[in-house]
Amino acid sequence: MKANLFCMLFCAGMLCSCEPDETVGDSPANPPVEQPGDTESGSGTDESSEQPAGPFKGEEIGIYNIKIDNEVMAIVGSNNWNDICYGNGKCVAVGDDNNIAYSHDNGNSWNTAKTSATGIKWNAIMYDEINNNFVGCGEQNRILHTVSGDITSWVVQNHLYGGNWTDVIYDNLGNNYVGIIISSSNSTKIVYKGTTYGCYYKNDRAFIGTKIIKGHDDKVYGIVAFYPDWPKSELKIMNGDPGTASLLKYFNFDSYILNDIAYGNNVYVAVGNSGIIVSVYKDTYEIIHEKNVGTNNWNAIVFEKGVFIAVGDSGHLATSVDGINWHVIQHGSGNLKSVCVIP
Repeated sequence: MKANLFCMLFCAGMLCSCEPDETVGDSPANPPVEQPGDTESGSGTDESSEQPAGPFKGEEIGIYNIKIDNEVMAIVGSNNWNDICYGNGKCVAVGDDNNIAYSHDNGNSWNTAKTSATGIKWNAIMYDEINNNFVGCGEQNRILHTVSGDITSWVVQNHLYGGNWTDVIYDNLGNNYVGIIISSSNSTKIVYKGTTYGCYYKNDRAFIGTKIIKGHDDKVYGIVAFYPDWPKSELKIMNGDPGTASLLKYFNFDSYILNDIAYGNNVYVAVGNSGIIVSVYKDTYEIIHEKNVGTNNWNAIVFEKGVFIAVGDSGHLATSVDGINWHVIQHGSGNLKSVCVIP
């Protein structure tokens, strides 16, 4: 697949081409002064954060520790916590209205913080264990990351490609951050940072999506997408470097809205609205499960410690080892939006 290389802009920041970063933390040295971002050159915005609040119990801010079994403890975000992750003894959740929450004690207590990126919706957060940093993304081409893994101090960058970032992962093999942008024109771009700190841009329909995961091999990706203007959903399995990856398998679903995807135990599992769960076996790329598990929307899924955990509306969780047989439990009545597992 031929890559379209639109730009390579060098910088010292993470994931994108920007002016020097401004670290934001507990005690800003100076009041925040916002500089207009330059979408052509990739200039960032000088962001500063409010003083953190807390500590809070998780349930006070809509984050819950839910025991799945004797071996698995899940941390689940409800309502407007759009994503949550664990890394190196720390937990971070991101959400609507510029909200960030972090925990140093496996989700038992939390502090909350905001950057000066007022009103930004943060869509995703991940932990990069190679570089010991948390990296997130959100609306209005904003990128969020820690410095040396310090979850009390955050840097916000204004990425050079405008649009709403929906997800980001780390490719350990290629030392790339791989992200997905929904642009203002509803076209979708794959963006990745190489070892030379360049920004590469690929506008290829094969990479259109809203959620992306690492798959069964170092250069295999699973992607789900929903297109409200068609409408339909897709599940794609890609192989290769982000700029040159080829399509291994493609599934088109006219009647489903797929929201998230996970991989484990040789199975790709995508979850969506109205209870739909679709599972694809890795060795044959054949669908082995395409059924509604309940009737509530499934909003997120993760695979850890040998089990898939899906979370959804009205407090519902579903667990499975093989992606075929599912067990549904309920925790309260609120909508559950995000999930991670404590190792």
